[in-house]
Amino acid sequence: MNETSMIQVSTRKNETSWLMCLAHFGTCFSWFLAPLVVWLYVRNDRALAPRALAVLLWSLLGTAAAAATCGLAVPVFLVIHVWAGIRELREQPYEYPLAHDFAKRLYA
Repeated sequence: MNETSMIQVSTRKNETSWLMCLAHFGTCFSWFLAPLVVWLYVRNDRALAPRALAVLLWSLLGTAAAAATCGLAVPVFLVIHVWAGIRELREQPYEYPLAHDFAKRLYA
């Protein structure tokens, strides 16, 4: 592997990590809008799109749960988003329950 291809791989990995961190941590400020923007940006990327869609689906599930519980579910969903963002910073991708499998099936 030559130096140019190593730089390209490293740059791609950094971009992926920062986009996913934006999706995870962005929910603290814009709920489902940050994951939506990230998913729209990467929706044609077969490797990254399912992960971004899973974050978006989890945010939408959190919105429905918050509406059903009059907001009591919001802290739970936010903590999970922050935990997922921390894992992403450690380069350990987080798989959201239910949403990850559903997103992978949509892109299969």
